[in-house]
Amino acid sequence: MPLFDFKCEAGHTEERFVSSDTREVVCNECGLSAVKQLNSFGTWTDKHNGVNTDAWCKKREQKLKQERKANS
Repeated sequence: MPLFDFKCEAGHTEERFVSSDTREVVCNECGLSAVKQLNSFGTWTDKHNGVNTDAWCKKREQKLKQERKANS
């Protein structure tokens, strides 16, 4: 299960491992309803979803060339 941030009306923030369709949980501190917050994990997911792979592929290719040259 993925990790999401939740924030209640009193301002308490906590992280929970819940299914992606979960929208609300009960706050552990005050018992009020806590709503799922938007996460800023785009940089990690972009790399793994193929959005920004060109730069990574070029660096990887250069590194492999250097390793091959050093080993020969």
